[in-house]
Amino acid sequence: MSAQDVHAQVLALLRAEYGLDGERGGMSRTLARFLERRAGELGVDERGYLERLRADQGERSRMLHSVTVGHSWFYRDPGQLAEIRERLRAHLHEHSPPRPVRVWVAGCANGEEAWTIALIADALTCPVEILATDIDELGLERGRAGVYGAWALRELPEPLREDFEATGPDAWRITDRLRGRVTFMRHNLCDPPPRPETGRGWDMICCRNVLIYFERERAHAIVAGLRGSLDEGGQLFLGVGDLLFQLDEIEAVARARLPRQEDGADEPSAPSTARVGADEPGGDVVQRAAERLASGAVQAKAARPSSGAVEARSARPSSGVVHRAAERVASGAVQRGGIRTPSGVVQASTLRTPSGAVQARMAEISEAFELDEPLGPPAPPDPPSEEQLEQLCRAGEAVEAGDLEEAKALLETILDEDPTIAEGLLWLGVVHHLEGDAHAASEALRRACCMEPELWPATLFAALSAEHLGRWRAARRCWSELDRALRAAEPPRWIASEALSRALPRWRAEALELVRQRYESTS
Repeated sequence: MSAQDVHAQVLALLRAEYGLDGERGGMSRTLARFLERRAGELGVDERGYLERLRADQGERSRMLHSVTVGHSWFYRDPGQLAEIRERLRAHLHEHSPPRPVRVWVAGCANGEEAWTIALIADALTCPVEILATDIDELGLERGRAGVYGAWALRELPEPLREDFEATGPDAWRITDRLRGRVTFMRHNLCDPPPRPETGRGWDMICCRNVLIYFERERAHAIVAGLRGSLDEGGQLFLGVGDLLFQLDEIEAVARARLPRQEDGADEPSAPSTARVGADEPGGDVVQRAAERLASGAVQAKAARPSSGAVEARSARPSSGVVHRAAERVASGAVQRGGIRTPSGVVQASTLRTPSGAVQARMAEISEAFELDEPLGPPAPPDPPSEEQLEQLCRAGEAVEAGDLEEAKALLETILDEDPTIAEGLLWLGVVHHLEGDAHAASEALRRACCMEPELWPATLFAALSAEHLGRWRAARRCWSELDRALRAAEPPRWIASEALSRALPRWRAEALELVRQRYESTS
């Protein structure tokens, strides 16, 4: 049995027993490195290690710890924690005497999030019962120990640090006073959800940036199970990466209520503000709900197409990345489709802009689909570190130089560590598009848009990829969203590498020209 055979069988095991998709987040490459290293440490061949892995639960735990992402820290995602704090405070006012708030942290990694919620609840004198679960036994052991280094505590507000005691030069331990607030338990999210010790269901479930590692069908089933285990009035909190699956659900409902398209388009490849007319079936509420989930949190003003668009033909930027991408579809795709669809032509003056209020958007979605419990606001992605920005710069420079293999290797390394970095997904989508793999490009660019809705270059390349695939309805929506984003008065709020910052003015000029061409082709 070859190393490739063992690798394939372990990937199949991860998929069958845990629902994990080895192609997401660089898991497959991480697993390959682990298998090679671990077999060498044990002095066994590939077949011998596979047999050990199947028979030894401890070895299984070691493998799971290696391939799953346990990267987290205390007080991560302050905006969503503020929402959790408000719900705890409201609970105190609604119940007299207050009963414990039942909280399940699903996919708890090393326990940082569970302990953070315990600290917040303690500061409010709000009783809580927190269950923290994961498939990673080694991570659970660390969570039970409650000992963390300074890096994990770097963003924890000073008042909350009083419940830690120093146990070494770089080690702080949760005090015994709080230890009864959190229970750690092994649980596979593919299994039925656990139930709280008291009450019918959970008041809050936090499952943030976990589902991005699951097969799509399993992720949908898991979300349904999470919702079904909430108590009346309970709330589910997901991460921004997990909204990909919420978007899939909403778009599926929207498509079911829309007239069948004749141009072969299926789901959009990027966020959009284009909408079905209110007099068309499925228009208005359902469509706007899907659009507002997909579009960003920026309130942008609609504007007419400018007459002063830069002529890309006569003043082509030196890099030519956008131009090269456009050439892949300009040989017939644009002329055939433009942005005209059987239902008519979208004019810039008819575009609607997103509300920009995350909580309002999630409430609208909940109301539109008559959900029993409201969706919690998504946790924003973490900004790239200085080291990651340097790596992104190198990858972007490689793309600009046409060295796609080097760029892809750099980006895979970056996204292995953190698959939610929007700029990394953008560059990867550009690489896939330039290689001619429009399907892979669309997936990477869709993720980039969901991670950072204001990252308009991702929408640009998503439009080109949609045209390459003949998805004219998706392309139309992307061009409409791109037109809105390019003319928004607000400056971008995302942090870009030097390579991307240098490329933006050139890309913007080419993007304006491409948008102008698409609108002119329909006039």
